Amino acid sequence: RFVFALLYLSTTNNNPSQWRNNTGWMTFDTECSWAGILCNETYGDGVEMISLHLHANNLYGTIPPEISLLAEVITGIELYNNSISS
Repeated sequence: RFVFALLYLSTTNNNPSQWRNNTGWMTFDTECSWAGILCNETYGDGVEMISLHLHANNLYGTIPPEISLLAEVITGIELYNNSISS
């Protein structure tokens, strides 16, 4: 959740409504209900995050270096067609 919050705050250009679709972001809802986060239900009681799809979502700013921490929990990140840098 921390890394997702950093990504959101770093790419909204100080305007939370900047993103085309920010449904669920920065709420108490589970991350799997946030726009652009795709998850799979796993056997038992867990949920597995599999990818982050925020392409063409009007992100603006710098991708925080902490995004690399997501490498252990997701298999793909799509951020193309935005105004971002690393």
